[in-house]
This record gives sequence, C-alpha cells and structure tokens, in this order.
Amino acid sequence: GLPSAVGGAAVSEPVSDPEQEALTRAVTTGSPVEVESLRDEYSETFANPDGTLTMSTAVSPQRGRTVNGSWAAIDSTLAKRPDGAVGPQVSAVDVRFSGGGDGARLVQVEREGHRLRLGWGASLPAPTLQGASATYAEVLPGVDLRLTATPDGFREVLVVKTSEAGKSAALRAVG
Repeated sequence: GLPSAVGGAAVSEPVSDPEQEALTRAVTTGSPVEVESLRDEYSETFANPDGTLTMSTAVSPQRGRTVNGSWAAIDSTLAKRPDGAVGPQVSAVDVRFSGGGDGARLVQVEREGHRLRLGWGASLPAPTLQGASATYAEVLPGVDLRLTATPDGFREVLVVKTSEAGKSAALRAVG
C-alpha cells in the first residue's frame, strides 16, 4: 500500500506482489496499469507511473462475474438458461427468475454463499422477455407480474390492467 501517517509518523505498509508488479510496469511504461487482483463489482485500482495507487469506486455495481469467472460489464438483459430459468447476462449477484411452471421458485438470488428464494402461490406461465424484464401474464385475472433484473438484484411490479382487477380480493391478498 501507500505510506500512511500514524501518530504523526510515516508508516510504510508492505505491498503485495500484484501491486508491486503493476507499479513496476506503470513506472516502466509511463502509463497507469490496473491491479486486476483488486478489481471487484464496485471498484478498480490503478498503479501510476509516479509510484502511487489510485482507486475508483462507484455507488452501484459496474461489473460482475460471467459464467466462466471472468469480469465483464453489467448486462441486465435476460436470457433463458440451460436449466430453464431466466437470468441476466452479467450481474453483481446470481439472479434467477422462473422459466414458468412451479411458482415456488419465482426468484432466487445468491451471493457469497447466501441464498434468498421467493415464491408465487400458483403455477406460473412462461415469461415474455424484454430487455431486463420478464413478464408473467395473467398471474391473477387482469394482473401481470413483471420482474426486472437490476445490477445488484431485482425488482417486481404487479401490472393491474383493468379497474375490476384493481378491486379484486386476490390482488389485495398479494399486496
């Protein structure tokens, strides 16, 4: 790392090999070099030719892991997966929407070994995909369910298509 002041004295922390290698390359080439081992969903760190490190951090995820484990820019566009589920191309978390059928597995979100599952109390139709959204038509009479993948999760909206559907007891029970 960089020297830091502790109690008025400068203390130098040991630099890891990837950082040192990037610093050496930056000094040699005269151009910033990314320290790839420090990259994550929200930040990236560059070694500068003057021997310093610069970290850029965002408030929302900028990248996620692909199926092969490499980093790629967030792409919330939904696609059908081999197991029948639907999910975003690249996300900061593993988000899966139901491909239709059993409502118990409407949504599954997994990150760092933690899993959240949400269900729907009835069978689901196959969704219609459009960009980052999956729409399950007529989950209640006159009501569609729309799930949208976000960079770090999902959001859901019930689309009420008629005034009669808006007054239904079934819709009130969901809300």
